[in-house]
Amino acid sequence: MSDFDPLETPPLFHNAALPPIESVPPPRAGPFVRYSEANEDTDILLMSSDDVLFHVNSVVMKLSSTVFKDMLSMPRPPETPVDETKPCRNSEKSSEAIPLSEKSDILCLLLDIIYPGRGLSKDLDIFSQRPVLPLLKAAGLAAVKYDMASALKSIRAFLVSEEVVSKYNAVQLYGIAWDLDFIDEAKQLSTETLKLNLNTLGNEEFLEDMNVAGVLKLQKLHRQRKIILINAFSEMIDGKSRYDLAGFRYSVPQSKVIYSPTYFSVPSQLLPARRRGYEAENYEWSLLMAEVSRIMEECSDGSEFFRDGDEFFYNDKFAKLRTVSDFRKLAKEFRHIFTRLPEEVDHVFYVDDW
Repeated sequence: MSDFDPLETPPLFHNAALPPIESVPPPRAGPFVRYSEANEDTDILLMSSDDVLFHVNSVVMKLSSTVFKDMLSMPRPPETPVDETKPCRNSEKSSEAIPLSEKSDILCLLLDIIYPGRGLSKDLDIFSQRPVLPLLKAAGLAAVKYDMASALKSIRAFLVSEEVVSKYNAVQLYGIAWDLDFIDEAKQLSTETLKLNLNTLGNEEFLEDMNVAGVLKLQKLHRQRKIILINAFSEMIDGKSRYDLAGFRYSVPQSKVIYSPTYFSVPSQLLPARRRGYEAENYEWSLLMAEVSRIMEECSDGSEFFRDGDEFFYNDKFAKLRTVSDFRKLAKEFRHIFTRLPEEVDHVFYVDDW
């Protein structure tokens, strides 16, 4: 069973009574204008929930959506005779608008995605004054509802494109992918989140807007990386793990997994000698451990440790420890550990990974 919750399907059409065709406002400027007038390629009208009309081609709608294919294949009722004495836009005289439950900016974006020659623009700011990624998510939910495979494929590619990942917050992108049931894309984006601190106010807001299973998976990934590193480091210092991961809340059965290394290539060279004054050094090691823990909480991709030629390991704060331990080997072991840490959600950490 997938951990992704089934999407809640909103109503297909909105139930508000249709206003008289004369009172319906035309689409707004910008991307809306390309659907504002009838031409030889348009033969049906769609109406958004905020009463904006869109002139579209029925063939495009049928090819893009099985829902519209079925709906538009049904016999249409005879047209109501038009009263020529009443003011009415010519493009709307002989057409009956199909009311939809999406707002105009969502519908406009969705139409742009499915229309040949248009596609999903990298600059979504042209569509709305509100945040653009929630708009994209709403368009994705509409694409699911109308069974628009090509639109969903475009949104998948958009979410993980290099330009989009560099422009938008990876936690928010991950949440959209998760909520749209884009499993592969969610995994890929979860790796990008390792550069971020999940506990900032902004990221906590993104997590609140996310499916709870997606939140737990992402938190587990970040927490596992931190705990595995801390346990490995603790074993290098005194041979003991700091955290008991057998009781880790979101872990898989202990018989199938290993959460921290049980050996290292040069462990004995990292352990301080058991000599007079060793106990006093424990305080220094604890300070170093706390700094490692803080860094992993803020940015669990590990980049902070290896910036500027492993500068972290040559910080003056750890000068005393460098007199009793080889920090060049410590840096080497850290690099080794980071190559083995889980990098995406749903990663199963087997003994063979080491």
